[in-house]
Amino acid sequence: DGGGLGEELARRLACERIDARDLGRELPASLAGIVYLGALDATDSDPELAGPTPLALVQAIVRAGRRDPPRLWLVTRGADARPGAAILWGLARTIAHEHPEIEPTRIDLDPGRPDGEVDLLAAEILAGEREPEVSFRGGIRRVARLVRVAEPEPGPAPQFRPDALQLVTGGLGDLGLALADWLAANGARRFFLLGRREPSPEAAGRIRALEAAGARVLVRTADVSRREDLEAAVESAERELGPLSGVWHLAGVLDDATLLSLDRKRFLGVLGPKLGGALHLDRIARTRPVERFVLFGSSSALLGSPGQGNYVAANAALGALAEARRAGGLPALAVEWGPWEGIGMAARAAGPAGASSSRGLGTIPAATAFEILGRLLATRHSRVGVVPIEPRRFRESYPKVARWPLFERLLGAPAAPEAGSGTLRREVEAARAGERPELLRRRVAEQVAKVLRIDPGRVGTATPFRAMGFDSLLALELRNRLEESAGVSLPATIAWAHPTVEALAEHLAAEMGIAAPAAAEAVSPEEGELDDLSEEDVAALLAKELGGGRERP
Repeated sequence: DGGGLGEELARRLACERIDARDLGRELPASLAGIVYLGALDATDSDPELAGPTPLALVQAIVRAGRRDPPRLWLVTRGADARPGAAILWGLARTIAHEHPEIEPTRIDLDPGRPDGEVDLLAAEILAGEREPEVSFRGGIRRVARLVRVAEPEPGPAPQFRPDALQLVTGGLGDLGLALADWLAANGARRFFLLGRREPSPEAAGRIRALEAAGARVLVRTADVSRREDLEAAVESAERELGPLSGVWHLAGVLDDATLLSLDRKRFLGVLGPKLGGALHLDRIARTRPVERFVLFGSSSALLGSPGQGNYVAANAALGALAEARRAGGLPALAVEWGPWEGIGMAARAAGPAGASSSRGLGTIPAATAFEILGRLLATRHSRVGVVPIEPRRFRESYPKVARWPLFERLLGAPAAPEAGSGTLRREVEAARAGERPELLRRRVAEQVAKVLRIDPGRVGTATPFRAMGFDSLLALELRNRLEESAGVSLPATIAWAHPTVEALAEHLAAEMGIAAPAAAEAVSPEEGELDDLSEEDVAALLAKELGGGRERP
């Protein structure tokens, strides 16, 4: 880091200082732990050191293929109200989903830079604690916990002045148009709807309906990640419809990929519209009489989300921006929404496993979401998550994540004792040797069925996972379930390296150190070739499993 903290910390820990960019290219075999300080120099306008650089570092750790990878500490400063630093906290929550074996520990330092902070940081690292998210403020150690907030009291719906201009980015999508309808129902009459493309026939029809109801609607296409384009668009709208009063930022794109498949371009490509657009809107709003500044984020910023490291990072930074604006006496509200019912990207991108509710996250009816939004606008909240969670299903889908200390107050204790780690191992070891192969195949098939939400009888033990409808996110969930039940550590690419139930059961037997199942039937050449690929080669194939460049509110 440029502030000299790294040099002093290295002396306290008696360790070597290495440029993270060099470490990302080659990982020394002797490393037992890595303390990444690069994000201390990250800025809101240049997120390189909070995103792409630590991403490359994580990729180097994973690709080294060590059974005991070095533990990773990620150090930031003021991440609760610094978007540039919050990027790394969001990324780290996805790292913890996909690669829990490297134990990504976040330590956030006091923005006031008090004396003695090196002592606090060194003590935290040397203590060997397993607390994943820690911050220091005024010399006090704090830990992160998600807690339920009291639901805002019902009250009259907010009213918007008919002469006040409302800007909606992502305003030509179904969610943006639904927001415009809600604003109009509560008094708004002047709208500036921004989108990346021309409105679809359906969107054009909804805009005409707004105009028929007495609204004045200006539609423009613009890339909100380009500051000059956004400023010119706002100035043009104000000349026609009056000064800007409300900012509603919904724009964003999705380019899903596992961390091993992400690169710098794809990472920054998602940050641009979501975070870059928000930062540009912040600058624009500071010179205008803006009464409301509302950022539509994602609950993934709170919960993490496998396969969405770039998107989670961008949404985590939105919350920090809202905190920073409120701290400066400016209006701001960041709502980290769970999936909406029948609307938005989550509704359009349902995978083969069905709705997100099957993984413990419920959906929010649009009418309910807007009612909640109206209540939140009357509070002093700057950042709040709105997501229905079903604890049992969430634990089943994300067993390791559900045990994060972050969730202990939110999820509570299980209603009944849960199957602990290693139950599959104990069951197989207790079986007769001749019964083990079939038992292990059956249990693996049952886990595959749970991931796909289908009857176990429909799972063919020699059927390739691709043919069953697996993508890289489902493969990660299968990995998580097998790790939990077998009590072993498995790579994120396990389902592609061993692409059938039979092949995976044989590999699990070897990992658990028990008699292997009978040899699997021959698979096709394409499937068999995967067994010979390195993890890095397999990871390169994962990018093909997830679509890129999709819009997401």
